[in-house]
Amino acid sequence: MVLFLNPEGECRTKRPGPTAGGWKPAPGHVLLGFRRNKTPNNESKATARFRRVRLKGGCPVKFVIAPPHMIEVKAVSQPWELGVDGAVQTRVIKRAEALGYDMVAAPEHFLIPNDHVELSGAHYLHAASAMAYMAGATETIGITSCLALLPLQNPIVQAKAYSTIDWMSGGRLTVTFGVGWLKEEFDLLGVPFHERGRIADEYLEAMIELWTKEDPVYEGRYVSFKDAKFAPKPVQKPHMPIWMGGDAEAVLKR
Repeated sequence: MVLFLNPEGECRTKRPGPTAGGWKPAPGHVLLGFRRNKTPNNESKATARFRRVRLKGGCPVKFVIAPPHMIEVKAVSQPWELGVDGAVQTRVIKRAEALGYDMVAAPEHFLIPNDHVELSGAHYLHAASAMAYMAGATETIGITSCLALLPLQNPIVQAKAYSTIDWMSGGRLTVTFGVGWLKEEFDLLGVPFHERGRIADEYLEAMIELWTKEDPVYEGRYVSFKDAKFAPKPVQKPHMPIWMGGDAEAVLKR
């Protein structure tokens, strides 16, 4: 069964037959995904197992949606996504909330060098701005990044942006950070690429200090502050959840 969003913002289903994998949405429709067919008394074993899945510690699986046209990467993007604009994305986000999705995610890059555009594309959002918009367009769904590039932005400004989003959304923010991989992007922004791990660790410590202390003090190589106040604090305590994205050993340790 194919799930899609029609031009009126309504979720509809279609039984496409044996060529489901090749089904394409009509103009003005947005593909949301596929699901197995089932009846209340005939749920597939795979679906039943999936519904019972629990992560370590008993936490339920979280369902996260990234709306179409968040990126333009040839390896994963579909041609029809290019016709999806911000207004359609907003409808997708609102419908995902109504369908019970747990989170909506926004990616991030700042400058893609010309010789990487063919591989990586150039269409990326500013994660904090996108998350603030998505939080304002919804009421209950969680908001996250996938990923926010931690070493490439001033940590005090980042801390203020994320604290503001969490405070104004009533505590719906989860921040997912990455340390970055594209050296040329770091060069263009004047950030030492080979120090990005140390920068990320220090920035994260400084941000947590701002989020959790009434009189924050931090003295580091890349950022320092004292004799200052920071507010509002995040609604979630001691701060919003922080996830780290990546597959390197250092990332897993964080």
